Amino acid sequence: MLKFQTNLKRKIELLGFALDNPDCLKDADFAELFSRDIPTIKRDMQELRSEGIDIHSEKGKGLCVRQEIDANLLRRLIIQYMGICASESGVDRATRLMVKKLKGKALSILVRLQHCIEERRVVRIDYQKDDAEKEQDRELQPLLIFSSEGYWRVLALHEGKMKQYHVNKLLDVRPTERTFRPPPRDQIEELFRNSFKSWIGTERHAVKLCLDRTWAERIK
Repeated sequence: MLKFQTNLKRKIELLGFALDNPDCLKDADFAELFSRDIPTIKRDMQELRSEGIDIHSEKGKGLCVRQEIDANLLRRLIIQYMGICASESGVDRATRLMVKKLKGKALSILVRLQHCIEERRVVRIDYQKDDAEKEQDRELQPLLIFSSEGYWRVLALHEGKMKQYHVNKLLDVRPTERTFRPPPRDQIEELFRNSFKSWIGTERHAVKLCLDRTWAERIK
Protein backbone atom coordinates (compact mmCIF):
# COMPACT_ATOMS: atom_id res chain seq x y z
CA MET A 1 0.00 0.00 0.00
CA LEU A 2 2.82 2.40 0.87
CA LYS A 3 4.52 1.71 -2.48
CA PHE A 4 1.22 2.32 -4.30
CA GLN A 5 0.76 5.66 -2.51
CA THR A 6 4.34 6.68 -3.26
CA ASN A 7 3.92 5.89 -6.96
CA LEU A 8 0.53 7.63 -7.13
CA LYS A 9 1.91 10.72 -5.37
CA ARG A 10 4.83 10.91 -7.82
CA LYS A 11 2.55 10.45 -10.83
CA ILE A 12 0.19 13.23 -9.72
CA GLU A 13 3.11 15.54 -8.91
CA LEU A 14 4.55 14.88 -12.36
CA LEU A 15 1.24 16.01 -13.84
CA GLY A 16 1.10 19.05 -11.58
CA PHE A 17 4.53 20.24 -12.70
CA ALA A 18 3.72 19.54 -16.37
CA LEU A 19 0.58 21.70 -16.16
CA ASP A 20 2.82 24.67 -15.40
CA ASN A 21 6.33 24.04 -16.70
CA PRO A 22 7.93 27.44 -17.44
CA ASP A 23 11.43 25.95 -17.17
CA CYS A 24 10.69 23.38 -19.92
CA LEU A 25 11.75 20.46 -17.71
CA LYS A 26 12.25 17.19 -19.60
CA ASP A 27 12.07 13.48 -18.71
CA ALA A 28 15.63 13.48 -17.39
CA ASP A 29 14.95 16.51 -15.17
CA PHE A 30 11.95 14.82 -13.57
CA ALA A 31 13.89 11.59 -13.17
CA GLU A 32 16.45 13.55 -11.16
CA LEU A 33 13.75 15.46 -9.24
CA PHE A 34 12.01 12.26 -8.10
CA SER A 35 15.21 10.18 -7.81
CA ARG A 36 13.90 7.66 -10.36
CA ASP A 37 15.11 6.51 -13.76
CA ILE A 38 13.78 7.87 -17.07
CA PRO A 39 11.79 4.67 -17.91
CA THR A 40 9.85 5.16 -14.66
CA ILE A 41 8.96 8.73 -15.65
CA LYS A 42 7.90 7.56 -19.12
CA ARG A 43 5.76 4.85 -17.53
CA ASP A 44 4.11 7.44 -15.27
CA MET A 45 3.26 9.51 -18.34
CA GLN A 46 1.86 6.47 -20.12
CA GLU A 47 -0.38 5.66 -17.14
CA LEU A 48 -1.62 9.25 -17.06
CA ARG A 49 -2.43 9.07 -20.78
CA SER A 50 -4.39 5.85 -20.15
CA GLU A 51 -6.59 7.91 -17.79
CA GLY A 52 -7.33 10.40 -20.58
CA ILE A 53 -4.68 13.02 -19.79
CA ASP A 54 -2.86 14.27 -22.88
CA ILE A 55 0.61 14.58 -21.35
CA HIS A 56 3.67 14.44 -23.60
CA SER A 57 7.29 15.52 -23.81
CA GLU A 58 7.69 18.08 -26.59
CA LYS A 59 10.92 19.40 -28.04
CA GLY A 60 11.67 22.85 -26.69
CA LYS A 61 8.73 22.70 -24.26
CA GLY A 62 9.55 19.72 -22.06
CA LEU A 63 6.67 17.93 -20.37
CA CYS A 64 3.33 19.56 -21.07
CA VAL A 65 -0.40 18.85 -21.12
CA ARG A 66 -1.95 19.63 -24.49
CA GLN A 67 -5.65 19.60 -23.57
CA GLU A 68 -7.65 20.79 -20.57
CA ILE A 69 -8.24 18.05 -18.01
CA ASP A 70 -11.81 17.03 -17.25
CA ALA A 71 -12.95 18.74 -14.01
CA ASN A 72 -14.20 15.50 -12.43
CA LEU A 73 -10.88 13.78 -13.11
CA LEU A 74 -8.98 16.79 -11.78
CA ARG A 75 -11.00 16.77 -8.55
CA ARG A 76 -10.37 13.05 -8.10
CA LEU A 77 -6.61 13.49 -8.56
CA ILE A 78 -6.47 16.38 -6.09
CA ILE A 79 -8.48 14.45 -3.49
CA GLN A 80 -6.12 11.48 -3.89
CA TYR A 81 -3.06 13.72 -3.69
CA MET A 82 -4.17 15.66 -0.63
CA GLY A 83 -5.38 12.45 1.00
CA ILE A 84 -1.82 11.13 0.74
CA CYS A 85 -0.13 14.38 1.76
CA ALA A 86 -2.44 15.73 4.43
CA SER A 87 -4.65 12.81 5.52
CA GLU A 88 -7.49 15.31 5.94
CA SER A 89 -11.21 14.52 5.92
CA GLY A 90 -14.00 16.54 4.36
CA VAL A 91 -11.85 17.77 1.49
CA ASP A 92 -14.34 17.30 -1.34
CA ARG A 93 -16.08 20.68 -1.02
CA ALA A 94 -12.79 22.53 -0.59
CA THR A 95 -11.41 20.76 -3.66
CA ARG A 96 -14.51 21.48 -5.75
CA LEU A 97 -14.29 25.21 -4.96
CA MET A 98 -10.57 25.28 -5.67
CA VAL A 99 -10.90 23.55 -9.05
CA LYS A 100 -13.74 25.89 -10.00
CA LYS A 101 -11.59 28.92 -9.16
CA LEU A 102 -8.12 27.84 -10.33
CA LYS A 103 -8.84 25.00 -12.80
CA GLY A 104 -5.60 23.19 -13.80
CA LYS A 105 -3.57 25.72 -11.86
CA ALA A 106 -5.01 24.19 -8.67
CA LEU A 107 -2.99 21.00 -8.95
CA SER A 108 0.12 22.84 -10.09
CA ILE A 109 0.02 25.18 -7.08
CA LEU A 110 -0.60 22.34 -4.60
CA VAL A 111 2.27 20.26 -5.98
CA ARG A 112 4.70 23.19 -5.87
CA LEU A 113 3.68 24.08 -2.32
CA GLN A 114 3.90 20.48 -1.09
CA HIS A 115 7.34 19.99 -2.64
CA CYS A 116 8.60 23.19 -1.01
CA ILE A 117 7.16 22.05 2.34
CA GLU A 118 8.96 18.72 2.05
CA GLU A 119 12.21 20.34 0.85
CA ARG A 120 11.91 23.22 3.37
CA ARG A 121 12.23 25.71 0.56
CA VAL A 122 11.24 29.40 0.63
CA VAL A 123 8.63 30.39 -1.97
CA ARG A 124 7.51 33.64 -3.54
CA ILE A 125 3.79 34.05 -4.14
CA ASP A 126 1.43 36.42 -5.92
CA TYR A 127 -1.74 36.72 -3.82
CA GLN A 128 -5.22 38.11 -4.44
CA LYS A 129 -6.35 40.00 -1.36
CA ASP A 130 -10.00 40.40 -0.32
CA ASP A 131 -10.03 44.06 -1.37
CA ALA A 132 -9.17 43.09 -4.99
CA GLU A 133 -5.61 44.30 -4.45
CA LYS A 134 -2.91 41.95 -5.73
CA GLU A 135 0.25 41.43 -3.72
CA GLN A 136 3.30 40.23 -5.64
CA ASP A 137 6.53 38.53 -4.57
CA ARG A 138 5.56 37.89 -0.95
CA GLU A 139 8.11 35.50 0.57
CA LEU A 140 6.74 32.59 2.59
CA GLN A 141 8.14 29.60 4.41
CA PRO A 142 5.35 27.05 3.78
CA LEU A 143 4.71 24.58 6.62
CA LEU A 144 1.44 22.74 6.06
CA ILE A 145 -1.48 22.45 3.63
CA PHE A 146 -4.81 21.79 5.33
CA SER A 147 -8.56 22.23 4.80
CA SER A 148 -10.67 24.42 7.05
CA GLU A 149 -14.15 25.96 6.74
CA GLY A 150 -14.57 24.60 3.23
CA TYR A 151 -11.27 25.90 1.80
CA TRP A 152 -7.76 24.64 1.25
CA ARG A 153 -5.24 26.77 3.11
CA VAL A 154 -1.49 26.87 3.54
CA LEU A 155 0.09 27.61 6.90
CA ALA A 156 3.30 29.58 6.43
CA LEU A 157 5.82 31.81 8.15
CA HIS A 158 6.04 35.38 6.86
CA GLU A 159 8.53 37.76 8.47
CA GLY A 160 8.65 35.51 11.52
CA LYS A 161 4.87 35.35 12.00
CA MET A 162 2.64 32.32 11.44
CA LYS A 163 -0.17 33.03 8.97
CA GLN A 164 -2.82 31.24 6.90
CA TYR A 165 -3.34 31.83 3.18
CA HIS A 166 -6.29 30.72 1.04
CA VAL A 167 -4.97 28.49 -1.73
CA ASN A 168 -7.85 29.76 -3.91
CA LYS A 169 -6.31 33.24 -3.77
CA LEU A 170 -2.82 32.18 -4.82
CA LEU A 171 -2.14 33.48 -8.32
CA ASP A 172 1.35 32.00 -8.62
CA VAL A 173 3.89 30.05 -6.55
CA ARG A 174 7.60 30.24 -7.36
CA PRO A 175 10.15 28.16 -5.43
CA THR A 176 13.44 29.87 -4.56
CA GLU A 177 16.86 28.36 -4.01
CA ARG A 178 16.84 29.26 -0.30
CA THR A 179 15.87 26.79 2.43
CA PHE A 180 14.64 27.36 5.98
CA ARG A 181 14.37 25.49 9.26
CA PRO A 182 10.70 24.92 10.16
CA PRO A 183 9.47 25.03 13.78
CA PRO A 184 8.92 21.69 15.56
CA ARG A 185 5.84 19.76 14.46
CA ASP A 186 4.32 19.84 17.95
CA GLN A 187 4.55 23.64 17.93
CA ILE A 188 2.54 23.74 14.70
CA GLU A 189 -0.05 21.32 16.08
CA GLU A 190 -0.37 23.39 19.25
CA LEU A 191 -1.60 26.32 17.15
CA PHE A 192 -4.61 24.24 16.08
CA ARG A 193 -5.24 22.27 19.26
CA ASN A 194 -8.09 24.44 20.56
CA SER A 195 -9.01 26.45 17.47
CA PHE A 196 -10.75 23.96 15.13
CA LYS A 197 -8.23 25.30 12.57
CA SER A 198 -10.29 28.50 12.39
CA TRP A 199 -7.54 30.87 13.51
CA ILE A 200 -3.88 30.96 14.44
CA GLY A 201 -2.96 31.23 18.09
CA THR A 202 -2.70 29.52 21.46
CA GLU A 203 -5.29 31.63 23.32
CA ARG A 204 -8.38 29.88 24.71
CA HIS A 205 -11.98 31.04 24.85
CA ALA A 206 -14.84 29.64 26.93
CA VAL A 207 -17.69 28.40 24.73
CA LYS A 208 -21.10 27.48 26.17
CA LEU A 209 -23.41 25.26 24.12
CA CYS A 210 -27.15 25.22 24.76
CA LEU A 211 -28.82 21.98 23.65
CA ASP A 212 -32.43 20.90 23.75
CA ARG A 213 -33.28 17.93 25.96
CA THR A 214 -33.31 15.36 23.14
CA TRP A 215 -29.77 16.16 21.96
CA ALA A 216 -28.49 16.49 25.51
CA GLU A 217 -29.68 12.97 26.27
CA ARG A 218 -28.15 11.60 23.06
CA ILE A 219 -24.79 13.20 23.80
CA LYS A 220 -24.83 11.77 27.33
